[in-house]
Amino acid sequence: MFTPVPMHRTRIFVLKQDREKVIGLLQELGAVQLEQADKASFFREAPAPDHSVAVADQAFRLEGLATALPAVPVSEKLEVGDVNDVLAKAREIRIDEDVRKLKLELENVDLQLNRNNTYLQSLQKISGFNTDLASLSTQSLSAGFYSVAIDQFDDFVQTVKSLSKDAFVRSYISTKDEITALVVLPKEFQEQARVIFEKFKAAKLDLPTNLGKPDEARKRLEEENSSLKARKEAAEKELLEISKKHYAKIVALREALNIEAQRIEALGRAGQSEKLFVIEGWVPSTKLPELEKRVSDLTNGKAIVEKTKSKEIPPTLMQNSPKINYFEFFVRFFSLPQSEEIDPTWTLAIIFPIFFGMMLGDVGYGLVILLLAFWFARLGSGKSNARWLPKPIRNFGRSLMPKRALGQLGRILIPSAIIGMFIGVLANAYFGFRLPPTNPYPPVFDLIKTPQVYLIITLFVGLAHITLGYIYGIIIARHTGHMHLVYAKIGWLGFLWSGVAAVGLALTFVLPIRPAPLVFEYAALASMVVFGGIVFAFEKMRFIMEIPTLISHVVSYGRILGVLLASLLLGYIAASSVSLSSPIFSLVMAIIVLVMVTILNIVLGIFEPAIQGIRLHYVEFYSKFFEGNGKRFTPFAERRQLSKKTSS
Repeated sequence: MFTPVPMHRTRIFVLKQDREKVIGLLQELGAVQLEQADKASFFREAPAPDHSVAVADQAFRLEGLATALPAVPVSEKLEVGDVNDVLAKAREIRIDEDVRKLKLELENVDLQLNRNNTYLQSLQKISGFNTDLASLSTQSLSAGFYSVAIDQFDDFVQTVKSLSKDAFVRSYISTKDEITALVVLPKEFQEQARVIFEKFKAAKLDLPTNLGKPDEARKRLEEENSSLKARKEAAEKELLEISKKHYAKIVALREALNIEAQRIEALGRAGQSEKLFVIEGWVPSTKLPELEKRVSDLTNGKAIVEKTKSKEIPPTLMQNSPKINYFEFFVRFFSLPQSEEIDPTWTLAIIFPIFFGMMLGDVGYGLVILLLAFWFARLGSGKSNARWLPKPIRNFGRSLMPKRALGQLGRILIPSAIIGMFIGVLANAYFGFRLPPTNPYPPVFDLIKTPQVYLIITLFVGLAHITLGYIYGIIIARHTGHMHLVYAKIGWLGFLWSGVAAVGLALTFVLPIRPAPLVFEYAALASMVVFGGIVFAFEKMRFIMEIPTLISHVVSYGRILGVLLASLLLGYIAASSVSLSSPIFSLVMAIIVLVMVTILNIVLGIFEPAIQGIRLHYVEFYSKFFEGNGKRFTPFAERRQLSKKTSS
């Protein structure tokens, strides 16, 4: 629960005659992350089977067909047998040439439509030009229509005309951004004109010079487009008919061939001798007994499954309860823990809502966030589509994150909002309003008058959090045999609490409270020296350098009060401006401001506590024990959705 699943490097010996059956079993179980077999122990790597090339070719072919055909719903799974049966079924599909011709037809039609549409757009920009477009192509003149930025048009005209007294420029259509103009020059000035066109970024219009006058060209292009669209519709309809007949079979066989390709890759990782076949990989400890039994039953006891030693870091498979595994998102976002580290998911699932609630601290905001959280959770589970919301809001919500992530966020916010409401009751905060002084239940925390009480609580919560991080670090270091780290972290832990005791006792001498006996202060200082010496013995000058970091980590938990006060004061000021005795206009404006501030506080109440709470984990907490950079456990598994094995 508090650590990833223990992994065992496992080696499986079977007779060569049983290798296909064992590979299939491993793929079915999905319990082994395959690794390259130890070549030093065997004569050679296992060769690829004879059908490997055929599997690769057919998988590539079916992938192309599936991409080319329009997708249609697949209602039933295709039943397939062994690899020979899958290859035979794949070869029975003989639509490659038909699909190729139809796709080529569609590509050609689209090219012609795009060309024609470009012509039509250009023709719209030369309205008023009624001469045959072929006149733009002559032996003695260089003529064409160009679009120029409107603010540079006058300079463009002067520059062009400065080339030759025979230069001609006439404007036709103008928009707020550009002007379209006809430019005619003698051929000998063509190169100089090109420099001018580039300077002014003048774009030449693409026009059909072989279709007569603009009106005639426009009519012919529109007629041709109608014919092209009819051809496109016919080709798409024919492709759809082919897809209805073959698509389901193609994608199912593609899936089956990919599974066979995985088996071929697995064989490439294995090793063999003259009679034996060996497979190596990482197996979760929870799956190892089942693996041993299934392999033994399949081979009639003619197999050996043994644990081996490895210097490699095992892959990580997290084992958290479904009730809290959505907090794994935060853990994975930072880094996956190594297999021998403590998984911080449980700790984060308990402490993050507490931090969030302590920074929210308002009953009203907490209630709104709680309702949103329930809605997010329902969206994630597919139980709500929120059709009662305006479409723009629904689209904005979908653009933020996928449904699954929104559902995870909702489940994370539910306990966080509840704790925020509880703190709000203790702090007497209800949408920024405070219950009157005659309230028989005065607030436990008066954050307006005595925020220092809450500050002290947050600092001690932070100390407990940091202490837990050091304890985790001690456990991990002891488990991995790094005893110098064990002693160093014990030293840091003692130094931290000795320092807290020394500061606390010193404050009793300057605050108007009863001073502590001086001997206690001396004892705390002596403890700091002793524990500091332990750390210095193992970490040398790093100890001196890390003292400011440790102090900043403790003080950093004061941000919990800072975030709460910012929201509380903002809401309190807005709420205080609402007075029923005010003039109507002032009252309306105050209510509008209050509503806007409330919405702002709700948005900040979701994002700011979440960001700051997770930051306290990543920086102050993780730095005491967490290394991360774990490799995800990726088992060799058969995942079938569109195909199924023939029952035998």
